[in-house]
Amino acid sequence: MILVDTGPLVAAALAGDVNHMRCVELFTSVHLAGELLAVPSLVVTEACYLIAREAGPKVEAEFV
Repeated sequence: MILVDTGPLVAAALAGDVNHMRCVELFTSVHLAGELLAVPSLVVTEACYLIAREAGPKVEAEFV
């Protein structure tokens, strides 16, 4: 099981982030490997706030 923090989630959600592709590839490879991800509820809340602030509510809703 992999514990996920806010930064990689936000980077994966924001196409303009410098680490966007790296995080998308990470999450894709973890998914294909069948590895489990654990995302604490406070991390989801923080990621939603940052995504909405940087990209707006539509992108935040897509993330959720």
